[in-house]
Amino acid sequence: MKKYISILVINLLLFSTAIKADEGMWLINLLGQMNIDELYEKGLELTPEQIYSINKSSLKDAVVALDYGSCTGEFVSPKGLILTNHHCAHDNVQELSSLENDYLTNGFWAKNLEEEIPIPGKTISMLYKVEDITKRVKKDIEVATKAGKKGTFMMRRIVGNIEREKNKESGYETSVASTYGGNSYYLFYYTIYKDVRLVGVPPLSIGAFGGETDNWVWPQHKGDFAFYRAYSAADGKPAAYSKDNVPYKSTKHLSISLKGVKEGDYAMTLGYPYSNRRFISSYGLEELINITNPAQIAVRKQKLGIMKEAMNADHEVMLQYSAKYFNSANFYKYAIGENKYVQEFDVLSIKRKTEKDFENWYNEKNSRKKKYGAILTSLKESYEKRADYKNTEKYYQEAFVKGCDMLQFSLKGKGWEAVLTRGIKKEALEKRVKLDIKKGNAIFKDINIEMDKKMFVAGLKLYKENVNPANVSDVLVQMLDENNNDYEKLADYLYSNSYFSSAENFEKFLNNPTLERLLNDPVYKLVKPTLEIIYDLRDEFRPYGAKIREQNGLFIEGLLEMNKGNNNIYPDANSTMRLSYGTVGGYSPKDAVTYDYFTTIDGYMEKENPDNFEFVIENDFKTLIETKDYGQYADENGNLPVDFITNNDITGGSSGSPVLNGKGELIGVAFDGNWESMAGGIYFHPYFNKTICVDIRFVLFVVDKYANAQNIMDELEIVK
Repeated sequence: MKKYISILVINLLLFSTAIKADEGMWLINLLGQMNIDELYEKGLELTPEQIYSINKSSLKDAVVALDYGSCTGEFVSPKGLILTNHHCAHDNVQELSSLENDYLTNGFWAKNLEEEIPIPGKTISMLYKVEDITKRVKKDIEVATKAGKKGTFMMRRIVGNIEREKNKESGYETSVASTYGGNSYYLFYYTIYKDVRLVGVPPLSIGAFGGETDNWVWPQHKGDFAFYRAYSAADGKPAAYSKDNVPYKSTKHLSISLKGVKEGDYAMTLGYPYSNRRFISSYGLEELINITNPAQIAVRKQKLGIMKEAMNADHEVMLQYSAKYFNSANFYKYAIGENKYVQEFDVLSIKRKTEKDFENWYNEKNSRKKKYGAILTSLKESYEKRADYKNTEKYYQEAFVKGCDMLQFSLKGKGWEAVLTRGIKKEALEKRVKLDIKKGNAIFKDINIEMDKKMFVAGLKLYKENVNPANVSDVLVQMLDENNNDYEKLADYLYSNSYFSSAENFEKFLNNPTLERLLNDPVYKLVKPTLEIIYDLRDEFRPYGAKIREQNGLFIEGLLEMNKGNNNIYPDANSTMRLSYGTVGGYSPKDAVTYDYFTTIDGYMEKENPDNFEFVIENDFKTLIETKDYGQYADENGNLPVDFITNNDITGGSSGSPVLNGKGELIGVAFDGNWESMAGGIYFHPYFNKTICVDIRFVLFVVDKYANAQNIMDELEIVK
């Protein structure tokens, strides 16, 4: 079956009128330009204004961006209560956890407002309105270009000027977003609330059941949810944390449906998808699958193996590295799946056919050929010329910047070198020292030095063996020679003698920060020349990146012109609010295998493995399962649903998005995609792309029956 579909989808091109309507992450302000009748046919019962309105309360007012778009959340009560994913709260919960207060393992449930825990730095962004400013931006670009200005610096100035101007006029936080490769621009107006507190989160054994093993696959049984609360000043305006702040009075919150889901039911998500690359050319795709993904996979495979072994052996290490492991493993597994399904679905052929159709189209008219004729050749040449640099840069990112904590921390030395070279006033120096001591203590609190050494060794070895030798610093080669090419011996020396290997050593440096001491630090001696190589390469190859961006924008402009009148062309995700719609339903990934559209709590017992922390079941939760004490949350057959799947179109940043029925009632929370959708950042497969959602009935079951969090239940508006 898969081979048949792989051939079939060659004809379902990105810009074909045969495209399935369930594909698309649609800008929330452009619903009127969509084929809205398709949504009504599938079951939508709301008007576009009930979804997005400036003058009236609408669904968009119930949906928020967490931390400027890292995840999505939704108001589920008039008191600022926010529902999102467990994995979106994972970092916060890990930071709050200790052996004494192990919120990761045991969960956390505030029984009243006083017990809710402030999260420093946490924000929620509420969208007010969206304004099309394409004409203004293009005019500013034209003026700047005539004045001889160009490049990213020019664009930053144009965007910055507009944002400052509109911020001053409106009083809202503003953000300019480019769409269609710079062919259109929108200004988003936000209100940012900065007092956000943790209200409730289930233990890992519920919220992350199945762990990395089940990540990106179906069927799953994760109760992937958590609760925050937004606080404001007494007048409802944003305010920094204060004990005098009050729960934010939500202008719109979602009601919750207990009616459940059936196959074929309408499902809609509103959220803040971070990024995808559906417009990428075949040459950009080749770079992704042949250079950047393999480098990421190679380094993270080693790193994750080291972390997992140590985490399994020591619970304290598990607490320290749980969030790091999840975040790294998430993208590692995604890269593997992306390469697998880009090849299995033959997406390169799909891209090349689109490009051939584009070539045939522009050759029909001389004016088109003059404007677009050189694009594909230019893209091919630019990608080819930067291939070696891209490989080095990616291994640098994975092995140095993200490889181990000590190397990553040592990059602070670059800032200190600049400060100590140009000089700094005593008061400013004392302030910086105090701040960096605090940062060092916070970072090293969650570092296991022996494990960090192993990750250093693995990353450095992969870097040296996989990049062009011309891009490996002489210092690194010399250090290895001095240690008989023994990476472990080199690691022992560096970690024993560097200011960047512990909080105590770093504080010793900060007690007397001099340029001489910094430049003689052995780790900084290793890092500094590598940084200089990377910076030189970036400068050398920056023109090719600029050329690629310019030609991509022109390519997209041509594709839009070629497909003028086709309403199925939507812009790539860019952390702005989007709507996706689809239906609930299972799928058949291969011959003789069919997946149902939902899972039940029985799967917990079927997967239980006390010897694997990913599949451990907490005792009180197990008792609820064994006694089948499901209350009003069971379906008509007496089963308790856990997760379900739809064919909605989402990506990173959409995590935590509300899944709504045709009436706009909450039926679930989106948290993942299936394994077969891993090419989804590039290509939406009309049969295999699925969104995995935690059923709202399971969320309520855990809150009510397991956590006994009646204070949360009392706030919710439940529709039976």
